[in-house]
Amino acid sequence: MICFFLFVSSNIEAQSPIEGSLMISGNELPYLEDYISQNPQLLFLNLIFADGQFGERYDVVLKLSINGSGLSIQTKRDLMPLMRPIGLEYNGPVALSGIDLSEYFNPDNLDFFGISKEEFLKNSRLPEGLYTICFEAFDVNNQLLPVSNSICAFRSLQEFDPPRIIRLIGEENYVVPQHYMFQWQPMHFGLAGSEYQLEIYEKIEGLTADQIFDFSSPVSSIRTTQTSYLYAPVDPLLKEETPYLVRVKVETIGPNKAAFKNNGYSKHEEFVLRTNCQMEGISCDDGDMCTIKDEYNSSCVCEGIYSDSDLDGVCDAEDLCEGYDDNIDENLDGIPDGCETDDDCKEGDLCEDGDPCTVNDTYDADCNCVSGLDICKTCTEGEACDDEDDCTTGTYYDADCNCVGGLGGDSDGDGICDDEDNCPNLDNLLFDQSCDDGDPCTINDYYDQLNCECIGYPVVDGEACDDGSDCTFNDVFQIDGDNCTCVGEMIDDDEDGICNEDDQCQGFNDALIGTTCDDGMTCTINDIYVANEGVCSCIGTPIEEGDFCDDGDICTQNDEIVIVDAECICQGTYSDYDGDGICDGEDDCPDNPDDSCENDIVCGDLLPKALPGCSDEAYEEIVNISTTPISEQLMVGSLIHVADFLVEISELNGSSGKGFVKLFDESGAPIINDIQMNVVFTNLQVNEYCEMYAGEM
Repeated sequence: MICFFLFVSSNIEAQSPIEGSLMISGNELPYLEDYISQNPQLLFLNLIFADGQFGERYDVVLKLSINGSGLSIQTKRDLMPLMRPIGLEYNGPVALSGIDLSEYFNPDNLDFFGISKEEFLKNSRLPEGLYTICFEAFDVNNQLLPVSNSICAFRSLQEFDPPRIIRLIGEENYVVPQHYMFQWQPMHFGLAGSEYQLEIYEKIEGLTADQIFDFSSPVSSIRTTQTSYLYAPVDPLLKEETPYLVRVKVETIGPNKAAFKNNGYSKHEEFVLRTNCQMEGISCDDGDMCTIKDEYNSSCVCEGIYSDSDLDGVCDAEDLCEGYDDNIDENLDGIPDGCETDDDCKEGDLCEDGDPCTVNDTYDADCNCVSGLDICKTCTEGEACDDEDDCTTGTYYDADCNCVGGLGGDSDGDGICDDEDNCPNLDNLLFDQSCDDGDPCTINDYYDQLNCECIGYPVVDGEACDDGSDCTFNDVFQIDGDNCTCVGEMIDDDEDGICNEDDQCQGFNDALIGTTCDDGMTCTINDIYVANEGVCSCIGTPIEEGDFCDDGDICTQNDEIVIVDAECICQGTYSDYDGDGICDGEDDCPDNPDDSCENDIVCGDLLPKALPGCSDEAYEEIVNISTTPISEQLMVGSLIHVADFLVEISELNGSSGKGFVKLFDESGAPIINDIQMNVVFTNLQVNEYCEMYAGEM
């Protein structure tokens, strides 16, 4: 059930120089100094010095009073002169938040009646009930009479039931590694945003449960927003054959705290982990009314057999109509058709009232047979009659013998005749109840018994308010003509354009989430900012020794990750095929240690753009042939047609994979004699360098 709160400011008479309004939000009464300090936006007191005949400035102190549920709490009269003065400028509104008023909520500054100060502090809350919270302003130099009327708000305080533990209770098998499920049932229905604290204590012989909770430390204390927790190997070890006490505490998340009985703690339960279950087959109660023959199984779990004799999906203990399907109810009267009786009725169905003079008798909502038209009744049209309404006079019969007309009545149905009702069109029970007058420029709207309508107090430009957003603070009204808007300042501590309430990571620019970064670790790659449970970190993908990489050095090959002193380094093998001290990546003639290259050319991608004795067309054709696949089996003496050339294998060394070939054009004219090539499988590739003899071009 959700608490309903009514906020009403008092009417301020004209002769009072100080006027004001009081607004309170949240689910707890603001009664402790530290509570007010931590949640200043839950209470706002607005004051205005409205009577200029007292001068341009008025200094006042306040008196707080809280009344309800048979108790009264008030500011100590002798301490009022010691309170910090509040300076008010003429027609200048002042908004005081909870933190400004904290000294008035300090229990040391309050007198308690109907409840002791000790009891108040011990329970940390007031009893359930309806309370009136009021402030009065007094002249700082004279606290005998107030200079304002009482500025009040009404408040209802409800305590919700704490959760109920479902599991772990009793005996449970001891398992290694430990895996035990704890579960509890929330009892505060209607409230959102809850956090739970699971506490496990070792039972100590000779001490009560309260003594154990007060004077010993828990074996384990776990906070979660879930209603269950899987106790795993990462949690503190629970010992076998050792009795434990377990309890769960609930708290609502956010500044609007709900009040719970027993300070939010559940009834404690006891459990023990048995190495061998000794209770199998013993009767027990699994707490489920839908099961029968409950007994412990081999795992020491109490369980029963689900009982549904008529197989309608509703267990016998909850079955409305045994032996019949509870789900069949064609007339929708809430009674299964299998259990309907002749006495059952439906509102509006025809019945018989036993009076022969009435027809069309029907059932009302309570299954009473209401008489229909009286065909035996005679009357004279216009004759006076009694409509059995004490609020009407002058009633008469119409042509159908209906008693009609008359004056007076009870138009609003509040039980007060219109002639005696100062608001005949407004239910008197609504007086002073909250409402909405539809005017955005009023607050604390209520039904007024003088005007017989919903009215509110006009807001003042700059007056404190609540815009309903958790993303703002210092909310105030802004008035622009007939428009009044409650506007606050966005709370964005890290200035990333996202308010604290919606911020994924406080103190961090959320726009960077998913972008690249450097986590400072050499054994990760692809580092990006990641948000996890309110914390943003630079996280990369781990790499392992032996993974492929690129060390950026053209003089190395087969680069891979190696780990040296816990640091990951990309390292390759230096490559100098001809051993001339110039690495292959920078060597124009990697197969020639001389590197003179007078008669050598670099073939393939490194082939010079000018060949002695070769035309540009011949050069391009030689380059093309150097990477052309050959499907035929390569043998010495083979004459193979490749592209626009004929290739003859003149020498082939199978062990080294090197060979010499001759190139001819299609007419058989020689082009190049004995070009050294690499012959790999069925591919003919010109080696990194080769010796060329110019033929006829």
